[in-house]
Amino acid sequence: MNSTLLDLRFAARSIRRRPSFALVAIVTIGLAIGAATSIFSVVDGVLFRSLPYRDAGKLVAVWQTIPSWRKEPMLAAQWDHVVMSYPAFRMWRSEQKALSAVGAWTGGSVMLVTGNIPELVPITRASPSLFDALGVRAIRGRTFLPGEDVAGGPRVALVSYEAWQSRFGARPDVVGSMIRFDTTAYQIIGVLPRGFALVRGRAPSAFFVPAGQDASDNDDNLESRVRT
Repeated sequence: MNSTLLDLRFAARSIRRRPSFALVAIVTIGLAIGAATSIFSVVDGVLFRSLPYRDAGKLVAVWQTIPSWRKEPMLAAQWDHVVMSYPAFRMWRSEQKALSAVGAWTGGSVMLVTGNIPELVPITRASPSLFDALGVRAIRGRTFLPGEDVAGGPRVALVSYEAWQSRFGARPDVVGSMIRFDTTAYQIIGVLPRGFALVRGRAPSAFFVPAGQDASDNDDNLESRVRT
């Protein structure tokens, strides 16, 4: 006990004699604590915390493999991580037997036109089955229905909880209202739960539309998300 008191007195005298050194030490310790806290928060969110979906431990991601790409210098790095086209996804979904639910999605962006002011916003094209696979339900309205993910299908959209709050003022009548992406009008049919995101550490997409309606959806650009 006496030695501890002596150490504290010595430290206090050292600080009084060299205040600049003490300030640098305190700032350094503070920065170290802040950095450690930030790193732990990221690691906790990405590695330790479970995904916020039903039966999260049963979720798996499925990709195509193209072994011939291993011989191509520009393609070798992704030969076993190739995304599926939407027609390929639908064919695979109809033939697979090992999984109880399968969903697909891809990210992108569109011009949201409000009044006469266009704004580039993130959007997700998703299969109707994605929400069943993840066990996600709309908090208002509904999610996409089977048959809406076809060329010329009904132009419907979902909004994230965050977009509902910030862009629509949490209006209860947002379901049924119209919104315009690029030159096409869409009807909002539902609001997704707070914090719903498909990629960890990335802000939730503001809007969702059915996959398979546009020609671009038939390219090799759709990620599969499946659940056992």
